Amino acid sequence: MRDTLKRADQAGRSAATEPREWLWRALTPQLFRRGGLTRALLAALGAGLKVTDEAMAMERLGLKPCLVEGSEDNLKITTPADLALAEFLLARGA
Repeated sequence: MRDTLKRADQAGRSAATEPREWLWRALTPQLFRRGGLTRALLAALGAGLKVTDEAMAMERLGLKPCLVEGSEDNLKITTPADLALAEFLLARGA
């Protein structure tokens, strides 16, 4: 992880800088066997928990998914800014 991560207080001010040595960005797609993932997602749903990615659901079952380094060009379209970047890169033929 090359970004510096900050933890905010309740007022939205910087309360701490998090050490990044052991932090990873969770990229998509993620790969799990269908049966296990279905079980994990149904368990999270049953517990009323909103999971942010598939790995989080698997972790809740006590599993430890393998972390694999991703690529910066693996774009995830989540916000309008992400879409604009993808359109820009596609227009340039990148």
